[in-house]
Amino acid sequence: MHNLIVLIPGIMGSVLQDEDGRDIWAPSAAGVVSFLRTFGNSVKKLGDNPGKDGVKAARMIPYAVVIPRFYKIDGYSRLRTRLSERFDSAAARRQVLGTSSRVLEFPYDWRLSNRVTAAHLKEFVQANLHDWKVRTGATSAKCILVAHSMGGLVGRYYTEVLEGWRDCRALFTYGTPHRGSVDAIDTLSNGVDRFGIEFASFSYLARNCASIYELLPRYQAFRGDAGDQYVADVPGIPHLDQDKARTALEFHFEIERAAAANSNDEDYRKDFATIPIAGIRQETNQSAAFTAGRSIAVSSRLPVDMVEFFSSGDGTVPLVSAVPIGMEKSFHVNYLKDRHAGLHNNPLAQEQLLDRIGQIEQPDWSSYRGAGIGAEAAEKRARRMQQLALDRPGIRLSLKDIYPSGERVAISAALDVPEPGFDHLQAVLESVNPDGSRLEAAMQKDGEEFHLMLPAVPPGLYRISVHAPGAREAISVRDILEVMP
Repeated sequence: MHNLIVLIPGIMGSVLQDEDGRDIWAPSAAGVVSFLRTFGNSVKKLGDNPGKDGVKAARMIPYAVVIPRFYKIDGYSRLRTRLSERFDSAAARRQVLGTSSRVLEFPYDWRLSNRVTAAHLKEFVQANLHDWKVRTGATSAKCILVAHSMGGLVGRYYTEVLEGWRDCRALFTYGTPHRGSVDAIDTLSNGVDRFGIEFASFSYLARNCASIYELLPRYQAFRGDAGDQYVADVPGIPHLDQDKARTALEFHFEIERAAAANSNDEDYRKDFATIPIAGIRQETNQSAAFTAGRSIAVSSRLPVDMVEFFSSGDGTVPLVSAVPIGMEKSFHVNYLKDRHAGLHNNPLAQEQLLDRIGQIEQPDWSSYRGAGIGAEAAEKRARRMQQLALDRPGIRLSLKDIYPSGERVAISAALDVPEPGFDHLQAVLESVNPDGSRLEAAMQKDGEEFHLMLPAVPPGLYRISVHAPGAREAISVRDILEVMP
């Protein structure tokens, strides 16, 4: 059975063009700082009148993007290529006339409310699914949605509130902040221009994006005098509009109510699944509070009522947020010891995704059975697999998002499950630009941690990966960073 596969990028993961077709948000391999220095005024204008300025999404961003202390993505071209190689015909991969890929990209205007984008996704799926059925004769085909970060919120609103599950077989969400991210409080209140004048235009834009308000935590993540509170209930947070925050909170409540209602539908339970992939064991902001000067500080300190199990995340999205409400005990949840920017590019995660989609596309298996292991035994086995993922060694990585030009690149790492006698971590820093530089070096052990100070590297975007060549299992972690020009 050949279903359509639709990729939904995260926030800032789509190129935006003005009404004349000129790119106004399209960072390249040179990095977002260079882009903002050239197009900063155009980026600031993106915040003037979102949704009413003629701006359109043109395509998904292939390169990495870094907005310090808010969000990073490692591009989507590699995931798109892997899916096409596995599921497209040879003719479609060669773009032969008359053939087309069944792996589709859904770029969108990421400034708008995810409600609006979900409605556009519904139109996109219906139109393309109808066309696919007519051209292929695959009358029972549906869609498989693969979403990264905020794209998962778009997918959830579409499948749950707009009942898009009827046209879909699965929604995979990689590092989706189903319950929000504390980093959104930091960005809205403190802005990102403190990292350089180049980012002033983005601070203005962020505060005018409904989507970023919908990334605010929907749990009580603000530590105040009255105890832990919802962000929308806290007066006096600088630059944060409480009415927008309340509207954003209702967005999450809509999904929760719709999902609970859908779960009573037998066809929903039988024919559709949401499959979250949660990054874990990376230090992640968990709460916010006022400083003595009444500005906002975010930290990895847990809210009072949250247990230690939730003390990590993927560096951007807390673990508690990466799993949708109602799925806390679901064996569909997958755990991955990696960082937010590249969860969708993690080699193991990609292999599992390809296998899962391949499984979904097999014909009815029901006639191939023996005595069966039963639902209870199957659930126990799935839970054992979850526990194995949690117990498997992983690497916790710490680094800056952006390094000034000429500054040495310092990173640190540690095994989350220390192994006695283990003393070797290897780091690789590689330019996003295929023609760029590549450095590899052993990290120096200091107690339970490993450190590396790389010499000054040329400006641009880089992928950093750390692996443990001598560990019992192949483990690694990856992220992206930018060196300012």
